[in-house]
Amino acid sequence: MSRDPLILVSWVAFASDPYQRDRNGRYATGEGGKFLPGAALELLTSQHSPYRDRIKKAYFLVRSGPAEERTSREVDPRELDVYATLESALKEHVPRLGVHKLVWDTIEPPTAHRPLLKFTADSLRQIRRENPEAALLVNAGTGTAQMHTTMLAALGARCAGDNVEAVQIILRDRRRDPTKILENVPWDLLDQLNVDESRSEVDTGRPTWDLESARSPALKQMLAQIEEAALVPFPVLVHGSRGSGKTHVAERLRARYLAHRRRVGKGSWELRVNCAALQKELLLSELFGHKKGAFTGADRDKKGLLEQAEGDCVFLDEVHHLDRDAQAKLLVALERGGQFRPVGSDGPKYSNFRLVCATNRPLAEVRSSLLPDFWDRIADFQIQVPDLRACREDLEGMWLCALRDACRDVAKVKESATDRAESRAAALFGRFRDEQNQGVVTTLERQELPGNWRDLQRVARRLVARSLGTGTAPKVDSAMIAGLLAEEEPRGDETTPLQALHRSIGSLADWVRKGHGIDLDKLQEELERRLLVAAFDARGGGQGSAELVGLIKRTFNARLQKLKAANPRRGPG
Repeated sequence: MSRDPLILVSWVAFASDPYQRDRNGRYATGEGGKFLPGAALELLTSQHSPYRDRIKKAYFLVRSGPAEERTSREVDPRELDVYATLESALKEHVPRLGVHKLVWDTIEPPTAHRPLLKFTADSLRQIRRENPEAALLVNAGTGTAQMHTTMLAALGARCAGDNVEAVQIILRDRRRDPTKILENVPWDLLDQLNVDESRSEVDTGRPTWDLESARSPALKQMLAQIEEAALVPFPVLVHGSRGSGKTHVAERLRARYLAHRRRVGKGSWELRVNCAALQKELLLSELFGHKKGAFTGADRDKKGLLEQAEGDCVFLDEVHHLDRDAQAKLLVALERGGQFRPVGSDGPKYSNFRLVCATNRPLAEVRSSLLPDFWDRIADFQIQVPDLRACREDLEGMWLCALRDACRDVAKVKESATDRAESRAAALFGRFRDEQNQGVVTTLERQELPGNWRDLQRVARRLVARSLGTGTAPKVDSAMIAGLLAEEEPRGDETTPLQALHRSIGSLADWVRKGHGIDLDKLQEELERRLLVAAFDARGGGQGSAELVGLIKRTFNARLQKLKAANPRRGPG
């Protein structure tokens, strides 16, 4: 937790507020006959407390039970009496502290879990509503054992959000180090256990591959870019090939950004739009919202993604398709601190949102399709998602991850109960022995690998599907894997020159990786010669041929004549 001011949340404890007590309620004394400070006072005032002078406000939860309770106590027989004495002590020792009480007025005993949990959860929600941006410090060790348990349960249910730290005072007779007076309490322990469980490989004893375990330099660089971008609120452009995992990278960036800001996300990331999927009018409404009557069919006011994304991120996929009018309006919002105007509205609105964009097009093409000022704003921070060919060191781990996910997806169709689905997934995964998986990886390593994560998913899903009919994993060979990888390669007119060049460059890279040499000057000369000859053949020379390759006529003819002179038998004509 940062060094920012904190808000303390604690139950009032009869045994330790404001001073430690004997069972009859009398205050316990130490050296010199001084009262021994209780949990709240020690946390707030002890020289050994790391939170001393940082807590500016405190909320105390107080149970108000039936009047006849605690009549045998000699001092402060009821919890409300304890709170009154605690409040006086706090005014004396911490005069600038803002003190608030939340009273549980009930006839239920302090051990009744259900009503106790409801009051605790409602109290935490109220505190969070009144202090939406504050960091909370919860003293989780006061009150009855049931109060401890329900406080942790309410925190685990995110009733107070994520910007929370929980501690408890270590009893004096149990302190090995007198300067260590408290310890942290892992209130999100269930989350941590779930994360650990989800990372354990299904029935293999090996950890699931993830970015943190990446070995390839390209993925390490991408991870570093994500972590760096998570620290700032500026727009980010995620770029990479189709299906390479750009959406996953954007989601990870958003999660890291919210965690850094100690903000709670709105569950699944709904604040996203595919810029190619909506026409201009609908896109503007989706982004900025609209007023009732703004256009035909607008029968009510609608909040746009920007307004919904207060404190969160908006994701624009395929940003190269974004309408120019929308670009201009977004540019205004980015330059004016989040100011935007809903469609049909007379006045502006404001939203503290962060923009994350993604594209699978070459950056030069994206830049030419966007307004220059808009490009400048969204491209300051860029995260490149590498193709598989740049991640060969991680290919085995990525393959096992894709295979595990495919087995789990199939198992969920058959079994609705989680434990049975996991058991069935483990059985499916077990059909693929280590040598078979190694065969797949070895075969993949021999491929050109122009593709991406989606290619691995396709191979894994089809191999799992083939295993369902026979009960065993299919025999893997190079021809099978190559066929699966090639099934969705663009064919005929679907293959663009850039895609063809991309594959050719991949083949050349593999050639060099195997230790073979290439004369770069000759390669460049050959590529240029073929391109110019093709343009000459298409238009018969002149200005038309030059325009096909983005040159002026004079430059085109000069380069062509130079190539003819160097290679007389290779020139046109």
